[in-house]
Amino acid sequence: MKKQLLLIILAGLAATLLSGCWNRAELPEKGFVMGVAIDKTKGNKYKLTTQIYKPAQKTSTQGGGSTLSYVIIETEDETLFEAVRDITIQVGRRAQWAHMRVILLGEDVARKEDIGSVLEYFYRDHEARLTTKVQVTRGKAGGYLKVKPKIEQTVSQQLNRIQQAVARNAGKTADINLLSLAHYLRSEVPNVAIPLASRAKGSSSSIPIAGAAMIKEGKMVGSLNGKQMESLTILTNQYRKGVLQFLSVPSENEQRRGFENIEVEKVRTNWKLAVKGGAIHAVLKVKVTGNIGTLKYTKLETREDELKLRREVQQSVKDQLHEIISLLQKKGIDLLGLGNRIYREKPQLWKKWKPDWERRFAESTFDIQVSVDLKSTLTTVGKSFQTK
Repeated sequence: MKKQLLLIILAGLAATLLSGCWNRAELPEKGFVMGVAIDKTKGNKYKLTTQIYKPAQKTSTQGGGSTLSYVIIETEDETLFEAVRDITIQVGRRAQWAHMRVILLGEDVARKEDIGSVLEYFYRDHEARLTTKVQVTRGKAGGYLKVKPKIEQTVSQQLNRIQQAVARNAGKTADINLLSLAHYLRSEVPNVAIPLASRAKGSSSSIPIAGAAMIKEGKMVGSLNGKQMESLTILTNQYRKGVLQFLSVPSENEQRRGFENIEVEKVRTNWKLAVKGGAIHAVLKVKVTGNIGTLKYTKLETREDELKLRREVQQSVKDQLHEIISLLQKKGIDLLGLGNRIYREKPQLWKKWKPDWERRFAESTFDIQVSVDLKSTLTTVGKSFQTK
């Protein structure tokens, strides 16, 4: 009996200790941030544009219209931390970062500031999720959050979805978030390609994301377009699906040439490194699997036609890959992760080479071997649909 009484008393004490939250914050005290844009003013202050979701979702108004589901708050201060705290002055709520979809860095910030230092607040704050997407914008970033979304509730969610979809289905950009960005910036060679958003002049709703800002040791040093990013993602084995373009093979009777397309299902790239004459020689084996997407200029009626087509596709892919490698070597920016591979595979060699890696990267040689597996032409006819 005494033992049962003791257990009841202990259970009661435990219940009093476990009930409630010591640091709870009620919903009306929070402003849920969907996206944030970071710029610099002429006075060299940080300008923070924050998109905060409204507690009540779209409500109908007269005439069948609807109010926006978010508000835009702009703050300025000497430090990003103070600019964040100043949000409370305007909305009477503390910014809550757990639902943030995207962080936009204006081009001026990306070129002049170390982006790792700029984003330090979000790495230290316990609410910000490391899965939050990061993008660089052409021009000022603040105006991007004022664009009306095409489909999603907020443009922050729209930008989040676009980046993810383009990286997964087109290979024209990279899918970078706070976690992967920190991994790149803290690696032995702190270079990374961050998705680049742009706005067409006069457009109030279109924000395409294709290409990337090239970040070297924390700062933007240039940009890549969508086609160049396709090649880069193939080389780094991040290409998933998309469309590759190649120049057609002319037949004996017809000399017309034009661009054809392959619908890519899968790409696999394997690297092998060797040291030759004090420089790295990399052998890359690239396997492309897909189907013919268009067949306007090329006939595919015999086995020989098919072999010619494969050779043309292989050479086209090979040329594109060599082109992006040459560009990166000329600019002295290792976005291929070559230096980090040497660090992992040959750590003793890396200790000697790290101080002058930019020069050694420019002197590296690459042997690219491409194989193409075309499953079908997506039709029962091996020639242009319009050809009789």
